[in-house]
Amino acid sequence: MASTYTDLGIEKMATGENAGTWGTKTNTNLDIIEKAISGYVEQAVTSGGTTQLTITDGDATESTSVARHAVIKLTGTITGNSIVTVPDSVEKVYIVTNGTSGAYTVQFKTASGTGITFGVSEKTTRLVYSDGTNIVDAGFGGALDIEGRELVLDADGDTTITADTDDQIDIKIAGADDFQFTANTFTAQAGSTIAAQALTATTVTASGIVKTDDTTEATSTTDGSLQTDGGLSVAKDAVIGDDLKLLSDSAVLSFGADSDITVTHAADTGLTTNGTFQATTITATTAVVPDASDGATLGTSALEWSDLYIADGGIIYFGDDQEITLTHAADDGLILKHVGTADGKEPSLTFQAGDTDIAADDVLGSIFFQAPDEGAGTDAILVAAGIEAVSEGDFSSSNNATKLSFKTGASEAATEKVTISSAGNLNLVSSNTELRFYEGSNYVGFEAPALSGNQIWVLPTADGSSGQQLTTDGSGTLSWAAATSATAADDISTGDAAVTIATSSGNITLDAQAGDTDIIFKGTDSSSDITALTLDMSDAGSAIFNNDVSLDSDSAVLKFGDDQDTTLTHTDGTGLTLNGTNKLCFYDTALSISSSTDGQLDIDADTEVEITATTVDVNGILDVSGVIVAGGQISAADGTAGAPSISNTGDLNSGLYFSAADTLAFSAGGTAQFTMADGVIAPVTDNDVDLGTASLEFKDGYFDGTLYCDTLNLNGTDHTSIEDPTALAIALG
Repeated sequence: MASTYTDLGIEKMATGENAGTWGTKTNTNLDIIEKAISGYVEQAVTSGGTTQLTITDGDATESTSVARHAVIKLTGTITGNSIVTVPDSVEKVYIVTNGTSGAYTVQFKTASGTGITFGVSEKTTRLVYSDGTNIVDAGFGGALDIEGRELVLDADGDTTITADTDDQIDIKIAGADDFQFTANTFTAQAGSTIAAQALTATTVTASGIVKTDDTTEATSTTDGSLQTDGGLSVAKDAVIGDDLKLLSDSAVLSFGADSDITVTHAADTGLTTNGTFQATTITATTAVVPDASDGATLGTSALEWSDLYIADGGIIYFGDDQEITLTHAADDGLILKHVGTADGKEPSLTFQAGDTDIAADDVLGSIFFQAPDEGAGTDAILVAAGIEAVSEGDFSSSNNATKLSFKTGASEAATEKVTISSAGNLNLVSSNTELRFYEGSNYVGFEAPALSGNQIWVLPTADGSSGQQLTTDGSGTLSWAAATSATAADDISTGDAAVTIATSSGNITLDAQAGDTDIIFKGTDSSSDITALTLDMSDAGSAIFNNDVSLDSDSAVLKFGDDQDTTLTHTDGTGLTLNGTNKLCFYDTALSISSSTDGQLDIDADTEVEITATTVDVNGILDVSGVIVAGGQISAADGTAGAPSISNTGDLNSGLYFSAADTLAFSAGGTAQFTMADGVIAPVTDNDVDLGTASLEFKDGYFDGTLYCDTLNLNGTDHTSIEDPTALAIALG
């Protein structure tokens, strides 16, 4: 009878077996037992896969029988959740340490059963055992349950902690119940007090908290809030790190040794102080309001405020019904507005004399625009000197309601220079008709010529001697004509206004002169170039370019369609980008290139995508849902047992790989099983791979050579030698 082996791989030798080697095999068995009781081994974990720990019968080698050891430390850097298995049938105790790096789980289990899992940050040691089916946690790595019994803390046994009442912890000191914890509450029992140099808590609720030590400051630092049902008395300064809540609707904050200054809370109203409110800065989240609706004054004649700062868009309201407002328009100025609806009036700004004795030519007020650096010198502009209201809505300096005049002086007899008529015309009234533009003390002026017909006056040349006019004869042709000299103007300038050139019929042609090659749409300098050129041909025809079209902007965009839903954008140094999920189609809409989602390029064809090249290089995973038809050879990398060249999608550590030159190898569960080389099929590990199983047998075996085996089983009987050749011949038929 041949030797047999236990689940730990210990050899149980048959009677008369192993003559001359019994001592060696016994020593091996003792080594196996030692490793099972106290052996330590470190095992690298396959990242994101399954690491199978095995036991080899009669083999005490550490690397081939890791699952036999008592203490196993799992090591390595993992980049995915990983699994470590031991054989199902082994019944033993394990101490397992998760020594891996990486924020991923590691499961320790039997090959077919369940087990325990180390969390992503659980780099600890667990005591477990295998019951022959599953890995079970021994329970020493979790919480300690003392089932409400009393925990004694000191030598004489009178200082204890107990939780014999559900959801309640009692602290006993020197044999007396002093303190009690319940849900969200810490209570000092009768005869006990709470005294502290510094109080740190999230929430403290008590009938009264008294700081008894007057020699140091009382400091309370809280992460949440400090609440008391009674009072809080502190002899020194109290520092609260967060909220201080006075829960009474009539709570009072008292200040001073005799509490002579108080701040009192009036429920749903506000705070009242019996002293004088003083502050360097007042910050309010909504509004600071007076005690009464009217009669409150901001400052006094003896105590004046200095400056008033109003934020962008700030509004000052006037009147009981706030019908007049003065609004700040950011970067523009102030807007005076009548917002009332009762009378529909517009607001007015009145300059009133200090007494009632007003002469006919008295100046009631002046408005100046003052240069910030030069002051109100001789160049200051007087806007409204001597203008008086004659009737509602009209102004005049000559007592008629026809015009607004700007004069050289404040008297009625002063010379009128500029008038705005009742019809809205701006008139330059002077014996000198020259229009002057000033820059400091220098100016450029010109005299306006007489214009007629469809004429537009253009600014003169730099010396002010001539100007040009743009005319049309009614036939749709625009032309330049000299106004006062033959000097031609080259530019059309409109300032900030938009320009539209339209015809009722025919074309608009921009014809470059001889020797020119381009028509350029450009601003006045390189910093103000045209940013967009739109060809709107939705109503008629199409745009035709007989030569090159250049978009010089590094971020130029071509827009297509009435709603411009399709764009082609230039990315500097990279190429052109088609927006969104729009497609670039060929032949018809069934052949296209697009991106249906960020990070994905779609190439669609209704029949076939043909790529003709010497080499097609795909860097990444090739996902093919259909049949792969190869007209030539398919070549793959050598691969390894843990990552074979050819494997199943759901089982990446089992399959076919090339372990050496002219050698084909097969692995299962990341472990090499057998190889096929020239003239031989061999297992990778001696005495490790079975040919068939007890339930899945090969039918017939044909051998033209020698059959080597240690034991020959014939009809259920093991034979290690040919005791009876006749019986063997009969058994073999």
